[in-house]
Amino acid sequence: MEELNVTVKEGTETLEIRQGQALELREPEKLQINGNIDTVSRFLEKRIATIDQLSANIEISRLSDKMRIDLEFNETSYYAGNVVGAMELHEDFVAFGINTPTERNPRELSDFIKMHRWCFEDSTIAMKLVAELRAFKGKVNKDMESKSDDVGNKRDLMNQIVESNIPKAFVLHMPIFKGGEKKKFEVEIHINPRDHEMDCLLASVEAKEIRMDYRDTKIDIEIEKIRGIAPDILIYEG
Repeated sequence: MEELNVTVKEGTETLEIRQGQALELREPEKLQINGNIDTVSRFLEKRIATIDQLSANIEISRLSDKMRIDLEFNETSYYAGNVVGAMELHEDFVAFGINTPTERNPRELSDFIKMHRWCFEDSTIAMKLVAELRAFKGKVNKDMESKSDDVGNKRDLMNQIVESNIPKAFVLHMPIFKGGEKKKFEVEIHINPRDHEMDCLLASVEAKEIRMDYRDTKIDIEIEKIRGIAPDILIYEG
C-alpha cells in the first residue's frame, strides 16, 4: 500500500482521505413527500423522535382546489423537509363538471352519460336518460314550429318547451373523492336556451354537502391524530 505523508493543522478533529473511485461528495437533498390525506400522521408516527417539534409547523387548507395537510420541519434550514397529505376529487366526478360553469349541449351530455353509465346505480336508467337527451333537440324544434308565431316571444316559448321536455334531474352513485366510497346524490339539469340551441349545466346541492362533510371529517380526524403524536407542533389553518 502506498504511504502517504500528511500534515494536519492543529485543532483538526476529522481527516478524510479519498483515493481511487470514491463516490463524489454531494450536498444533502431536501425531503419532499406527497401522498394521501393521512400521509403526515403516518410519517410522524415513524419519525417523531427525529423531529424538533418547535422547529416544525403544519398548515391546514380546506379550499376546494387545495384540500391538504402540509408539514414542514427544520423550518429555518435550507434543507427543510416537507410532507404533504392531500385529498383529490375522483377524476370521473371532475369530468361531470357538477357545480362548475361546464356546459354541454343535449347530444354531448347524452354521449358523456353513455360513457359513464357505471356512475349510475342502474345502467338502464342511464341509458333511458341518454335516449331522452338525444331526442330532446328534435322535440324542441318540432314544438317551436308548431307553437311559434310572428308576435310570440321566442325565448319565452323556448323556456316553456324546455320545461316540458327535458328531464329535471337524475341520480348518480359514485365516489366523489379518490379512494372514497360511493355516494348517492341527485344532480339537476339546468338549461340555458339560445334560439333553437341550448346548453346544459349540472348542479347538485347534495354533492356539495357530501363533499364538504367528507373533507372536514377526514381533515379533523387527521388533526386529532397529529396532536396525539406531536402536541408541540404548531398547527394552523391557511
